Amino acid sequence: MKIVKKEDVPILFGHRGLSSEAPENSMDAFRLAAERLGAVELDVQLSGDGVVMIYHDDYLTRVGVDKSLSELTAAELKAFDVAPLFKKWGCYESVCPMPSLEELFQELGSKLFIDIELKGGWRGSAYRKNLAQAVLDLVERYDMSDRVIVSSFDPRLLLAWRKISDIPVAQLWEQRKGLYRNFLWCMGTVLLSPNMIKPPRQEYYDREGAFSERGYKRWAKKWSLTWTEDNAEMQERLLAHGVRVIANKPIALNRAQACWRDRD
Repeated sequence: MKIVKKEDVPILFGHRGLSSEAPENSMDAFRLAAERLGAVELDVQLSGDGVVMIYHDDYLTRVGVDKSLSELTAAELKAFDVAPLFKKWGCYESVCPMPSLEELFQELGSKLFIDIELKGGWRGSAYRKNLAQAVLDLVERYDMSDRVIVSSFDPRLLLAWRKISDIPVAQLWEQRKGLYRNFLWCMGTVLLSPNMIKPPRQEYYDREGAFSERGYKRWAKKWSLTWTEDNAEMQERLLAHGVRVIANKPIALNRAQACWRDRD
């Protein structure tokens, strides 16, 4: 199995697709990213019947349902339109069914590099094992092993992944999540020694809001992929320092596309 090398990871990722121009985690957002960027970050979790679905939230409140995603089947989930905010703002007319990871691989797998964020680790050890295996099965079926990395806030999900695959893992980090999150972070960095760290963009700012060399040096020893930076100047500063960027509004598109072409 081929796996991605550090130098082959793209420099700029669309956050949940090109989500500034189409509903997040929708096929429309992924199609735009495939045309204009070449790399996306997305969120996956298992439906009640074991299908890997692309959706961020644990619960379906944003689509008007007071249930956990894992309580419904894939067929039931695909009936939901995942564009409620875009519809509310009056800037999107298309219906966007909730996609599965397999649908994305089938249509756009050859056109995208994908950061797959595993979600729902709180659902238990059996769920974590099943999600990791289901994602790996799809990666292998569609020959995507050198076009993906796998990430999570929950190191237990990454440990489940590491048991079955050598595909690189990225540990997400968010400073303001309290003692439990900090404990999980420490556990992840000690037990996993992740290939990549995904700190929030604030880690690269000083108190005045300018780029922080100190913040940069803190993460420089690892592959670094920061989220979610939409300021054009800061995107350029981070990219110039070799920090990969996840963005809702990836302004430095020309540079990112050139980097992706150079990879092939």
